Amino acid sequence: MDHPGIFSSLRLSGAGLTAQRIRMNAAAQNLANIDDTRGEAGGPYQRRRVVLEAVPFAQVLDAREAALTTSVEASVEKVLSQGRPVHDPSHPDADGDGMVWYPDMDLATEMLDLTSAARAYEANATALESAKAMALRALEI
Repeated sequence: MDHPGIFSSLRLSGAGLTAQRIRMNAAAQNLANIDDTRGEAGGPYQRRRVVLEAVPFAQVLDAREAALTTSVEASVEKVLSQGRPVHDPSHPDADGDGMVWYPDMDLATEMLDLTSAARAYEANATALESAKAMALRALEI
């Protein structure tokens, strides 16, 4: 039988690592497209936002561990926005009024999201390593 404390910690840290990796990927994608005036739909690139949701472990594991904690799931959604207008009549994507529509994103916000996700990823990796070390020490007894 699994020891709920150690194995739940490993599973939870793994879920946290996955969620933070998704956050880092979304932030990196936003940064890479911060000046793209042509997205998939023809307009400016639409910013990606990650929504983290607590999920009861009962949906992830069996019922005996459900009361111990929750897990996390990450989903990516587009933030629909018309964009940020910039007057540049010489740009190939300029409209009839000389306006170019850029993604409605802020470099500082995207960098903060990326840094925050990286730190949270590191924290989850440390927690995972600690739980793994405790499990290995318990096996030595």
